[in-house]
Amino acid sequence: MTNVLIVDDEYYIVQDIKHSLQWSRLGITEVFTAHSMQEAIQVLSTNSIQILLSDIEMPKGSGLELLAWVNAQNLQTVNILLTSHASFVYANQAIKLGGFDYLLKPAPYEELEQALAKAVDQVNTQLVYSEHARQARYWSENRTQIAGQFWSAVVHGEVPPEGSLIRQEAAKRHVPYTGASRYRPVLIHIPFMNERADEWGRGLFEYAFKNIASEILLPGQDSPVIVMLDKNTFIALDIRSLDNPGASAELYERCQRFVSYGSKYLPCRLSCYIRDIDCEAADLHSLCGQLIEMKNNNVLQEGGVFRLQETTAGSPAYSPPEMDAWFNWIFENQREPAISAVGSYLDELVRTNKVNANVLLQFHHDFMQGVYIILKRKGILAHSVFSDPESRALLAQSLQSVSAMKQWIAHIIIKSIDVSYLVEKTSSVIERVKQYIDRNLEQEISRSTLAEHVYLNPEYLSHIFKKKTGSSLSDYITDVRIREAKRLLMTTDLPVREVSLQAGYTNLAYFSKIFKRLTSKTPLEYRRQCSSRELEAASPPPSGC
Repeated sequence: MTNVLIVDDEYYIVQDIKHSLQWSRLGITEVFTAHSMQEAIQVLSTNSIQILLSDIEMPKGSGLELLAWVNAQNLQTVNILLTSHASFVYANQAIKLGGFDYLLKPAPYEELEQALAKAVDQVNTQLVYSEHARQARYWSENRTQIAGQFWSAVVHGEVPPEGSLIRQEAAKRHVPYTGASRYRPVLIHIPFMNERADEWGRGLFEYAFKNIASEILLPGQDSPVIVMLDKNTFIALDIRSLDNPGASAELYERCQRFVSYGSKYLPCRLSCYIRDIDCEAADLHSLCGQLIEMKNNNVLQEGGVFRLQETTAGSPAYSPPEMDAWFNWIFENQREPAISAVGSYLDELVRTNKVNANVLLQFHHDFMQGVYIILKRKGILAHSVFSDPESRALLAQSLQSVSAMKQWIAHIIIKSIDVSYLVEKTSSVIERVKQYIDRNLEQEISRSTLAEHVYLNPEYLSHIFKKKTGSSLSDYITDVRIREAKRLLMTTDLPVREVSLQAGYTNLAYFSKIFKRLTSKTPLEYRRQCSSRELEAASPPPSGC
């Protein structure tokens, strides 16, 4: 798909060339024309021209001047110049300006086609060269990112853990890999972000974090590899040649410097997990899995450097604590003793080194079971209490450390007791239900919707509402809807259908049926009767108006 621009101040010469050459045979699919330097500049400015065929002698700017403009704009055109004079000066200038060919007019069609065929070959050569250059720039500019993606695939097990398959994948992605290196992964975990994190923003934080990790943990590596496992967990890959494996003490010291420096200058606390053994690329997925498991089980400490063998000496067994006193306090709305007692239990697990992620998980199940029983006894729906964003965030972090579990447990106790206070004040619950109905008349209102709004079981809400008001929920909602419909019919000119919708009825026939059952009149009859009574100022309004 090649194009050409023909430039000559003589109109008939341009037309003759345009309509006489075998363009399709040459591989040229589009022919542009211009009759002056200015017209040519306009075409060149708005189209990506590949071949320029221009006369030299033109009154409003010569072909040589046009070629100089093309060079100044750094346009990659292949330039053929035509002239009526066999002038050495012209030829010399054309060569200096990068002219590809130089023909005397009138040039035979065969000679023009030969020159254009060579120009097409030159265009294709330039395209190949440009593509190679573009790819070279891409690999050069993105080599760190490309290498990171490759090693991320290896770490995640997306590349099968076999040396030959890893080598094939590296070659496919143009990542240097010979199998002659050894690796020590460092798992970096961010267990805690402090109050300065919001000021930094995630983008700036990750940029600074990776720079510090590269400089301290991976010194001297041209393309440092840091793989993100999740937003708070990374793998930094220490790559060593076989003749320079490096000492384990050196890596441990670098990790200590990184944790200290990063915790001081970044808005977070840092932990590093390592194993003092070099491995091949094929072993990375398995070893990183062990480091992740070690990190998940380290619920005692939230900062520092940890070696794999230090944390695998036995797993504590879970022994359920006596929780009856805790749950009695929660049931009786006594938050302080409940929070204190649970906190003391968790502190004792830490003191006796009897806690890991599995122990926290089992404890969490048992504790939440008791809380759910309390809420059920009080008619409270647990999902409506703990589905807010804060609760979800604290739950997600609760198994990461003992301190996170203590924060979650305190949140559970406080929120359960706060909702219990609300529910136990029946008048307050009834008032909230009535306010919700008033604000949402146009919407569908179900018993389940109302119950969730006040954290109660639907059956329990129906029971206390009927006991307090003497009316069932459904009857109360109907009364409020019809009361609003009567007000709209009496005080506005809205069509009955619109009145029906604003009162919460999408079916006009059903609305009319309910309205007549409660008022003994259709909506139109009610409106007419109220209107006629208004004209009789001295007379009282009819019943219901």
